[in-house]
Amino acid sequence: MESTNSDYKFRFQSEIKGLPSATPQLNRGKATHSILGEATSEERKKITEDSRVNIQCPSCFSSSSTKLRTYIAPYNQTEYTLHQCNQCNLQFWTPLRIIPEFYEASEHSSYEQRHEGGSSILERHLTFLGRARAQRWRGRLLDLGCADGSFIEAAKDAGFEVWGIDFDRLSIEAALRRGLENVYALTVEEFGEKFPDLKFDVITAFEVLEHQDQPNSFIRSAQALLKPGGVLAGSVPNRDRPLAERTRELSAGDFPPHHFLWFSKPVLQNYLYSRGFAYVQVLPIHLRLSESAAYFEHNLIRGKTKSIKGRIAAPTESTKTNTPAQLIRPILRFGRTTALAPLSLAARLAQRGVGLYFEAQLASSAQK
Repeated sequence: MESTNSDYKFRFQSEIKGLPSATPQLNRGKATHSILGEATSEERKKITEDSRVNIQCPSCFSSSSTKLRTYIAPYNQTEYTLHQCNQCNLQFWTPLRIIPEFYEASEHSSYEQRHEGGSSILERHLTFLGRARAQRWRGRLLDLGCADGSFIEAAKDAGFEVWGIDFDRLSIEAALRRGLENVYALTVEEFGEKFPDLKFDVITAFEVLEHQDQPNSFIRSAQALLKPGGVLAGSVPNRDRPLAERTRELSAGDFPPHHFLWFSKPVLQNYLYSRGFAYVQVLPIHLRLSESAAYFEHNLIRGKTKSIKGRIAAPTESTKTNTPAQLIRPILRFGRTTALAPLSLAARLAQRGVGLYFEAQLASSAQK
């Protein structure tokens, strides 16, 4: 299944540009850094000690963490604090509490689009479908956080018996309008209680784990629904992605009450092994070259190309075909892709994907 450049414009806006700017509410900790730069060794020691707090890590339950920054969420005007666990290096926000109403409130365009049934198949989904085909995965699949069902529709076409859950009721209503069956407005814990004897060959969770306030409970509930040898596959944003701080300046999507957990590749891999999986693989998710160029353009020169984009907007029914603007559009896109190709290639060579795709397999009956 190929994604087009026109598809990407919609996908990119929904995922990167859909949330309000985070800049006014963000405390970046720059003052602390400058103080450390000028402080004596004794002052440095005190500042470092003051930044360490006794907040329990939701992953390894260590009570030793370092405070990194604070953020005031526009949604609820709550001040959140980002910590890094000194034992497992997970970065997590407190207060750590999911707000289900946030998702149904359509606080940003990506959730509006899901509620309207307008989600797209993204690179993370294509990664799974390609690897599932290569490894000949078949059988029963449960998608956690299935949104409007666009992915499970594609998985069904790939030969899976598909099920889906999402605690966002409006997304499930959109999935039902697609004609999908076996989709429920439930949490994974509630689903396990409703179908205690149902087991799955594959469970997927794309961009779900970073939302959890109790990740260990979430993983444990997913494992209980897997058959022996079953696979949990999914994705999370990469906190070490190119221009990570710039993306956070332009969008609040990586902040609470949306995202609570920030993973790097080694942190995610170690976390999944710590949850008892027998085999874990974590891979960077790289955008296609043209999509990567759009990503860098948006984050490096946001706003400077707005007038050009406005003049070469996609044609409407009332627009004549083959206008000069439409003819020049592919040329401009090619020029952008060519100019930004070195950045895209450098990010790929450094294995710094915008996201992290993971597969975690339970031991089979024979291995136990």
